[in-house]
Amino acid sequence: MANRPSTRPGAIAVVSMILVPILMISVGTVGSMFLAEETTAAHVVSLIGEPGLALLVALVLAMYFLGARHGWGRQDLSGIMDAALAPAAIVVFVTGAGGVFAQVLTESGIGETISNSMVNLGVPILLLAFLLASVFKVAQGSGTVATLATAGLIQSAVTQGDYSAIQVVLIVLAIACGSVALSHINDSGFWIATKFLGLSVADGLRTWTVLATVLGWASFLLISGVWLLVS
Repeated sequence: MANRPSTRPGAIAVVSMILVPILMISVGTVGSMFLAEETTAAHVVSLIGEPGLALLVALVLAMYFLGARHGWGRQDLSGIMDAALAPAAIVVFVTGAGGVFAQVLTESGIGETISNSMVNLGVPILLLAFLLASVFKVAQGSGTVATLATAGLIQSAVTQGDYSAIQVVLIVLAIACGSVALSHINDSGFWIATKFLGLSVADGLRTWTVLATVLGWASFLLISGVWLLVS
């Protein structure tokens, strides 16, 4: 880079830049719960909590407080932003492609067919929730999409079953465990870990994928033990 920064930003400044978008989005979420719809205040709060705006504000503030204020020139800032595009682009692309694929699975009825088949085979609802989330996770990569798709597919089975409140909570946790396990190359989290930790794809599969899988299955086993205690 052309110019080296004369000083380094402090920990408080760095943490503050991370918290800015989180706080803005939180304001929008919490404000929408208490403000009447279609009011000026509700629109303002909704704008503040818009994720795109929150991230843009955090970016501009970070460019000044973490960069320009510490001696970084325009060329230095431009180089940093260019270097950040490559790892960020692949995360956005993989996440978007995974969401599209999950929607195809849902709209085509394949996921519902699998769910109904497993219910008819007598698969326990807790195991069904975990396995469906794992299948969606492996197929399209996004844990969020896997969670939402699985919840939609087993919703009827849960509502029709005579489950207590704690059992419903355990079913939701089982879905979460399934959406964590088997993270691999179509998961944006996999690429975030490998890119920013400097790991190759093979190293990521040996470390990140194994770690996520062990975490998911170990958590599911603990939840299953609690299920046996409350049933």
